[in-house]
This record gives sequence, structure tokens and C-alpha cells, in this order.
Amino acid sequence: MMGEADEDFRALLKPLFAAMAADLELLALLHDREISKEQTDILADYRFSEGLGLQLNHEKASLVIKSLDECLEQLITADGSGLLDELACDYAAIYLNHTYRASPLESVWIDDENLVCQDAMFDVRETYKKYGMSAENWRIRSDDHLVCQMQFFSTVMRNSEPDMTVLRDLADFYDEHLFRWLNRFSQRVSERCRLSFYAFLGELTELYFESMRDCFAEILAEPRPDREAIEKRITQRKALPEAVVMQYMPGHSPSW
Repeated sequence: MMGEADEDFRALLKPLFAAMAADLELLALLHDREISKEQTDILADYRFSEGLGLQLNHEKASLVIKSLDECLEQLITADGSGLLDELACDYAAIYLNHTYRASPLESVWIDDENLVCQDAMFDVRETYKKYGMSAENWRIRSDDHLVCQMQFFSTVMRNSEPDMTVLRDLADFYDEHLFRWLNRFSQRVSERCRLSFYAFLGELTELYFESMRDCFAEILAEPRPDREAIEKRITQRKALPEAVVMQYMPGHSPSW
């Protein structure tokens, strides 16, 4: 039976999860497809400086948010200027043809040979399965794509009963995946894109996840692990199946 303390905890966490889910859904949408005139019409009255449900606790956040709002304002008022066409070129160079070498796929950043569809893809797939989720079509957009990972966070926050287990799962998922490469992705985009929109979008996405992770750490009352501790944890976990397999020697245990 769930105690009163658990009920109080969930009651406090539910609105926070709902707010963060809405924020991440919007950010994921902006990474998901090139900006169209229809989208700028929808965003005409939206301002990140007023609309984000999570207060970002990083020094750069206010400047990045202000700059992204200014970019949106330019796009909204850019009728016939060709600005949307230029932005579409940036989108294609980042997310489609990899001209900027700023891949939205985790495997490319984590794998020693910068290959797609490597361990990272299978690792995130296993976590998705735990929550009854999967990538829509991994051959078109693999499981470790930035948008898929953002949608994982927003969907879990939207649909799960918030508790410490879910919170810790999300914290660990961020530590072992986005935290290891998102900053490099956003930096590469910032260095190479022609217009500043995707530069600020990448920075805001990184700052948002960092603030969210800080928030999780505060709720869990657990300090955030550093990069070395995270890498050690991943290495130890990957070594475990090999150690388990070595315990079963031919002729020393039942076989099928």
C-alpha cells in the first residue's frame, strides 16, 4: 500500500513532470523537422522567456533564451525574405546530410570509429523497452537519435506515475547517454551553422537537460556523478555479462 508520504511526493512531482514534458515536447519538435511557415504562425505568441515550465539555473540560460526568442521573432516576421529557406539548409546540414558533421545520433559521438547504429543505439533501445516504448522506425531514425531520446523523456514524464524509481531511471539515462555527447553536438552546431537559430536551440536544449538533471539530484538528495564515475559505471556494467558467461563452462552445467 502506498503511504501518505508517497502520495504527497507524487502530488508534488506530477505538475513538475507535466511542465517538463511540455517543454521537452516543444524543444523536440524544433529539432524534429525544419521550421515551416505554419510552425512560425503557431509560435507567433510563444516566448521561451515566458513559456518554459522549468526555471533554468545556469548563467548562460537567460542570454540563450533571449537570443532564441529574437530568432523566432525574426522568423515570424520574415515573410518572403528567404530566411526560412536558409534555415532549411541549416536543418538539412545538421539532421539530414551531415554536412556540418554535427550528428544528432549518439553512436557517432560515443563510438571509437564514429559509426552509426552502435552500442548506444542498443542501450537506449533496452531502456525504451522497459517503459513499453520503441523508435517508430529505427532504419529511418535510429533509437539513439536526439529527438527519440527527448521524446522518451517527455513520454515517461507524461504517462508514468512519478516516483523515486522513475526519477532515478531518468537521471541515470541522462547521465549515461545525453550527458556524454549533447554538449559536443550543440557546440559543433554553434560553430558551423549559417544562421543562429539552431545554435541557440542546441544550447538551450543542453542547458535545459542540465537544469533538469540538477533538479533530479536535489529531489533524490544524491550528488551528480562526474564523467569519470559515469564511464566507470558503464564499463563495469558492460563487463558483467562476460563475467557471467565465463562461469558456465562446457560440461559443468546443464545445457538445452
